Amino acid sequence: MIDTVFITGTGRSGTNLLKDIFSNHSDVASLPFESRYTVDPDGVFDFLRSYTSWSPFLANKKINRLTDLLKSLAHRNEATYDNEDVNVKEPYADWELNKWIPGYYDSVLQLETELCTFTYEARYPGSNTHEVHTMDYYSYQKEIVEKVLKNFLENCNEAIRKDKDCKLLIEDNTWSFIYSNEIMRLLPNSMLIFMMRDPRDVISSMKNQRWTPNNTSDLITYYSDLMKVWEEQKQKISEQSYMEIRFEDLIADSNEVLRLICRAINLDFEEGMLDQDMSKSNIGRYVRDLQQEEIEMIEVALKDTLEKYEYV
Repeated sequence: MIDTVFITGTGRSGTNLLKDIFSNHSDVASLPFESRYTVDPDGVFDFLRSYTSWSPFLANKKINRLTDLLKSLAHRNEATYDNEDVNVKEPYADWELNKWIPGYYDSVLQLETELCTFTYEARYPGSNTHEVHTMDYYSYQKEIVEKVLKNFLENCNEAIRKDKDCKLLIEDNTWSFIYSNEIMRLLPNSMLIFMMRDPRDVISSMKNQRWTPNNTSDLITYYSDLMKVWEEQKQKISEQSYMEIRFEDLIADSNEVLRLICRAINLDFEEGMLDQDMSKSNIGRYVRDLQQEEIEMIEVALKDTLEKYEYV
């Protein structure tokens, strides 16, 4: 029984729109923002993937980074730092997951406790002082760590569903697909929906984002690598655990595409899902935003992707 759906893809427009559409469903819960605690550096999925490299001290360091991130997301803070003489808010300053996920902070503390096998007094390796610290020891056995992470995510997701009195949670961190294998290992009752969009439109959009390159040649490499990761991740999970939806098909035939998704995730279709403004789809934006030589560069470099997803 599917209880969590990860809407993911290379671009924000498609994932955000589909999340908003399903949020109109009476039996679907979602958060009004990207939660980040799973996909960001040092987040749950990143930590799990990196735990293959282990030593007692490395595990201590990695788990401290994980729990520090999770705790930083619990409550809003007003901390700032100087960036070239400009005061900038700390990352995650406006996050307060404890407000949106009932019991979130307690779940973080539980995770922290369950991950620790025992504590002991010691000095840091290489230290030339006699200062003694309390050290935590974490198991080498990955299955133990996976079980704790699985319980943590299930507790958080169930808290959201229960709070909203819904049976299905929609999660739309854009690049969740990078961790498809980790998602299915920790949350096997999940489905990934990969929102595909014309690569030329994606690159056109990325060119105006603050978190991506603004050079078309660099963006081709950037986009191409993301798609390579998706192709690799698809090989590690079952075909029943994901589906690919073209953004353009969602706009052109919303009724049919949404019914198709509903059947795949065992959710009754509701007409209210269609009460969503889809007029600002920006399909074909690359024609006006990019120079002809840029378009030709993309079409040559991404010929296989354009053909595979029928954008030619």
